[in-house]
Amino acid sequence: MTSDHKPLRVLVVDDDPIAIEISWRDLPVDRFEIITAANGEEALEVLQTEHVDLLACDVVMPCFDGLSLVARVRSMPNLQNIPVLMVSAYTAVPTRTACFKAGADEFITKPVRTSSLPSLIEALVIRRHEAAQGAIQGT
Repeated sequence: MTSDHKPLRVLVVDDDPIAIEISWRDLPVDRFEIITAANGEEALEVLQTEHVDLLACDVVMPCFDGLSLVARVRSMPNLQNIPVLMVSAYTAVPTRTACFKAGADEFITKPVRTSSLPSLIEALVIRRHEAAQGAIQGT
């Protein structure tokens, strides 16, 4: 991504503000704008009012969990093409499987490696954008 592009807007949904601070706040500000929500309910409010390029979501949260949030996002026509990155301290295969069944594009474990996030986020956004363009063109 070159400097003449607007930063990608990433909605990070996690009920742990320390985890957000540690994992997401060091992303290059010229490439990424971080928006936060503490739970799925807050995230849906943000998603209805703000343009978001990627949803990064913790699995375990209050109100309703990340799996429920992703399932709701995927069921909403205006949001279903947003790339979703699930984040969890739970590394077991059933957790990963549940995330992908809910509609996640990728799964990473906590603690998040900030050094690998920029390329992962950009790849997910590009992949979803290309898939959406292909669907529009009928390919």
